[in-house]
Amino acid sequence: MTNDLDLLRQFARENSQDAFGEIVRRHVNLVYSAALRQVRSPHLAEDVTQSVFADLAQHARKLKPDTILTAWLYAVARRTAIDAVRKESRRQLREQISVEMNNMNATADDWAQIAPLLDDAMATLDETDRTAILLRYFENKSLRDVGASLNISDDAAQKRVSRALESLREFFTKQRLAVGAGAFAVLISANAVKAAPATLAGTILKTTVSTMPTIGMTMIHKILIAGLTTAAVATSLYAFHSQSQAKSLLQQDATLNGQIAQLQRQLDDATNQLENLQEQNEQLQSGQQELLRLRSDVTRLRNQQTAPDSGSQADTNHFPKRFLTINVKSKFVSLPSDDVPVLGVVWTSSKQHIRTGLLSAEQYKAITEALQGASDASLIGAPQVTTADGREAALSETRPTPVGDTNVNVGIELDVVPDYSTNSSLFTLAYKAKLTVLTSDASQPGFDSISLASQLAVSPGQTAVLEAQIPPGARIWDPTNAPTDAQSLLIFVTPSLPAR
Repeated sequence: MTNDLDLLRQFARENSQDAFGEIVRRHVNLVYSAALRQVRSPHLAEDVTQSVFADLAQHARKLKPDTILTAWLYAVARRTAIDAVRKESRRQLREQISVEMNNMNATADDWAQIAPLLDDAMATLDETDRTAILLRYFENKSLRDVGASLNISDDAAQKRVSRALESLREFFTKQRLAVGAGAFAVLISANAVKAAPATLAGTILKTTVSTMPTIGMTMIHKILIAGLTTAAVATSLYAFHSQSQAKSLLQQDATLNGQIAQLQRQLDDATNQLENLQEQNEQLQSGQQELLRLRSDVTRLRNQQTAPDSGSQADTNHFPKRFLTINVKSKFVSLPSDDVPVLGVVWTSSKQHIRTGLLSAEQYKAITEALQGASDASLIGAPQVTTADGREAALSETRPTPVGDTNVNVGIELDVVPDYSTNSSLFTLAYKAKLTVLTSDASQPGFDSISLASQLAVSPGQTAVLEAQIPPGARIWDPTNAPTDAQSLLIFVTPSLPAR
């Protein structure tokens, strides 16, 4: 029998509906049951199940070769179900739970008590132990099959399953639900996976596979196609369109290979043009930054030359040299790192590998509108402040979070010193950012911090942007929902003078 990963590779390579259908048939009951225990609504569980397999189709090319699909699907099902539950109001959720629990037929009193807490108990296990339980009791695999999947011996598989089972029993004992070891294993094996509705697999195939030509395009991509009109982004979007068109032609008629080859050449040409444009833009940006820095230095020297002599210094110490105020607006956004290139930002990298860029008002508007409409982007905060010219201003979006025996301010802290030159009409922004995130899992929380510092010259109407990489698996505030893809933090800073 073809294994799961071979089927998944066949689907990713050939867009084979038969291969994906076999994967759905093998695992739909597991995913549906995991979702149902969380959401307690058969209809909502079906929606969650479809979402999980849609995620699988989208990530088919990204899964690691050693991925155990059962464990991956279970983890995504639980996370998706939790997200679905959070979107429901607590009152509606309690009512729905009451109705659905009355309509569900439990096989035994013990299972009726265990089922609502089973997935919370599974979350306390480490990844290998959880996978062993899933294979042994959720999919009723033999110990030999469990050992083969985990690359361990049959005896080691037996010990790992027994140890994981005992950990689950201890969890329920703390909840005052005592069940014998043998009975506990029988209950899970008999009840953990229920049959999904007979039509669900067909619905998943219809809604997922039929939309595959656009499934790789995120919400950000779709919105930016309509919003961004810069040359670099337009070329990039043309490349996406050409590639999608080539795939569609290949599926419709194998005799059109000549046209597909021509489209591929056009795609290569467009990609080369994009790279050339980006290189030119980076060179122009670097030259502009150097020119702005020199102008700022000249302005400072002029101010020093025209400053009062030391004899009159005592009379001016009690008065500020300038009375100019500056408004500073910021926006902190997290999004998948794969989506950053399509934003069209021309990045400049420092020696410390910090990436910065400048956006026109039109670019900034298009990007923020795209991020607002993207389901995989999160607005962390948008603090703003009014400060004196040359004075440090603090903008932050943090929450005190218990980590061990202390509270940690998790989030983003940004210190900005805006300096406006009346001679060159330029803002010089010197800013330091500190990102503090949660690490590990909810049962053993930890934290990590990274610091960034940079300086940019910004013209009125422009927005400066700084990119930071969020550590893999880290979370901001939410201790239960760690992103699976690499994430980036974008810090937007827009300085302006008060309206007169």
